[in-house]
Amino acid sequence: MVGRNRGLGPDGFKFTGFDEVSNPDVLDILVFYEEADCARYPERSIEELPKHGGDLPQDEWWEVFNVTEAQGPAMCSYVLECVPNGSALPGVHLGNFNYDIARSVQTYTVPIYGLEKEKSATFLITDYDYEDNYCMLADVHQGHGTVEGCSNVTSGVCSNEITFFHDQDHNGLLEYFQFEAVSLVNNPFCVEMPKHHEDDYKWKTPSPWDTQENSQSTSQNAKENEDFRNKL
Repeated sequence: MVGRNRGLGPDGFKFTGFDEVSNPDVLDILVFYEEADCARYPERSIEELPKHGGDLPQDEWWEVFNVTEAQGPAMCSYVLECVPNGSALPGVHLGNFNYDIARSVQTYTVPIYGLEKEKSATFLITDYDYEDNYCMLADVHQGHGTVEGCSNVTSGVCSNEITFFHDQDHNGLLEYFQFEAVSLVNNPFCVEMPKHHEDDYKWKTPSPWDTQENSQSTSQNAKENEDFRNKL
């Protein structure tokens, strides 16, 4: 997984893959840019485009994004820090969240690596702005463990905290749980209505890296897990 390395500044990233579970021959880094940052600077601006209030003909839109020779290399300038010696980092780690696009809801499958049997880990789901990202309907893939947490529509509680328990009879180190994003139908008190072309859409997506950084990982034995769940 590639994520922000805040210690290296706004352009710093860290790669947390390692030999045991990452294939170095099929790894890519995908970089996203804000539309305004892709305009030819300083000659052109996205304000020329009709959707931003301008009147530029469609066949000339490409000129806005015809970046200068100096801009090209600068846009690809970033610092990447890799795990030393290609060895696994100690502790429990999350993988990239897999977004289920085959359904009408935002469902995320979360790989969790390194959690030993009879242990648990608690995470605070965090978005790409490093803010709380409320979740609901926490669930688990059959046979991988159990899970608790997220928002409660009955009590009206909004929460981004989720705890995964590795309490199955096998000893697998790569497990999976899942959750859904809060919705206007089920959790209207937890989500802000989107505003089109004002402040742009307000839908937030969870960031696996920031969730990892903002985690509250804990370890508990089986009896402590049972006591914890009985209190919920």
